[in-house]
Amino acid sequence: MDEQLAAMIGERVRLRCLASRLPKTVIAGLAGITPDYLYQIERGLKLPTVTVLKQLAEVLNVSADELLSSTSTRAPSTRPETAGDALYRAFTRPVKSDAVAIDLKALRRNVLDAWQTWQTSATRYSQLAPELPALVIEAEQALRDRANGSASDQREVQCCAADLYALLRSVAKRLGRVDVSLLAADRAIRAGENADDPLRLAVAQWNLAQVLLADGEAEGAEDVAMQAAEALSACTDNDLDAVALRGALLLVGSIAAARRGDVWRARERVQTVEPLAKQTGERNTLWTVFGPTNVAMHAVSVEVEAGSAADGLRLAERIDHDRSPSIERRVAFRCDAVAETRNVRSGSDQLNRLRRLDQLPTRLDPRQLRSTHTTLPVVVTLKPQSRDSWSTSTKPRPRSPPNREAPSCGRFARSPSSTSMRSTGESGTRHRRKPTGGCPWSYALLTSSVTSSSASSAHSSSRCAKVRRVECRSSRSGGVSAPSRLRLKTNPSRP
Repeated sequence: MDEQLAAMIGERVRLRCLASRLPKTVIAGLAGITPDYLYQIERGLKLPTVTVLKQLAEVLNVSADELLSSTSTRAPSTRPETAGDALYRAFTRPVKSDAVAIDLKALRRNVLDAWQTWQTSATRYSQLAPELPALVIEAEQALRDRANGSASDQREVQCCAADLYALLRSVAKRLGRVDVSLLAADRAIRAGENADDPLRLAVAQWNLAQVLLADGEAEGAEDVAMQAAEALSACTDNDLDAVALRGALLLVGSIAAARRGDVWRARERVQTVEPLAKQTGERNTLWTVFGPTNVAMHAVSVEVEAGSAADGLRLAERIDHDRSPSIERRVAFRCDAVAETRNVRSGSDQLNRLRRLDQLPTRLDPRQLRSTHTTLPVVVTLKPQSRDSWSTSTKPRPRSPPNREAPSCGRFARSPSSTSMRSTGESGTRHRRKPTGGCPWSYALLTSSVTSSSASSAHSSSRCAKVRRVECRSSRSGGVSAPSRLRLKTNPSRP
């Protein structure tokens, strides 16, 4: 019985390892076992313990049930946010026939302002969440009002609706509502076709390909992107906007090819796009953020999808993210870089990358991090390592007692002029030193979304413990200072 169970689990672990496209040494290291032990599990020679099976499931991004049961089950999705529900209701509610006529110029201005907020504001989630449902209702009402209007009015309102639906696709994706994102992309295609605008139709197809990628439909995304790029190639002679949109579509096609396993085709498409990016420069055509910086970011993503996370991280460190015109794109790329370090680097490297999110020119919205699906698993992995990392960074150095001349020899000898020998009173008085490290605010925001408030409070109090300095006493014979002890005193009442 045990042999049959071991063979069944081993076969499923082997298939999941192949599907992950990660080296066996990386999988074994992340699971906390040796590569030889992983080999024996795959061959059915060893029956893994429950702990090892759970660790393998986390590394392979599957549930433990999928490694045990005969039928594959998808993990239940997280509860959608209120903003996603409001968008869904706005999309599906019927348009009122007796509503007040919509001012088209005001609607166009509001859509442009919403796009500007989404790409540049640090509080874009908080600002747009209450505004977008009303914009959807107004756009649908405007489409109904202009159904029998002049051709120019119909085209203008269709273009306005296409731009709004493109924004809603991106926002809904970040909120975790793939259904709303797919609905927005479909309506954007309808609006682009009705407007008879090849550029907006291309953007709508680009958005649809993005939704299919997020839903795991790599083949469908590649078909949509490549057909749209081919249809747009006839318009790219003297139009830089068309060139930029064709390049954006080819980049989506490269990611889709990489996820299908065709890595060489993906790299070839990225190389094909590089001359187009040099031709257009940093060009935010219809908010697609196409340019050399975005091409470099996609090159990193292709390497990561190919299983070469180390090469991808080396490429990522050379990219000047600040050149991208969209803060949303910059933050999403950095969050992906944090997730990529799970495969090749230690927990301290991931913590350092989380701290770098503080160094962005604009402060981040907490919901940006909480809604990023690639970052939350990293925080869950880093949580057990965080206390050791910060306690190491906050460990004080032994110092000589105040108001005493430092010895000329010894392990902890210091010069009398050292700034670290400040005194606050009589000799022998102990001094407190604030920790030099600390929890990055981005880590705290992410942790608050995956732990209860009580657990977070206890963890924060333990992490922010006050550390007493080492009390150095000089011996009577030689006067050589030596550390007597290191006292750790936790004061939960103080932050």
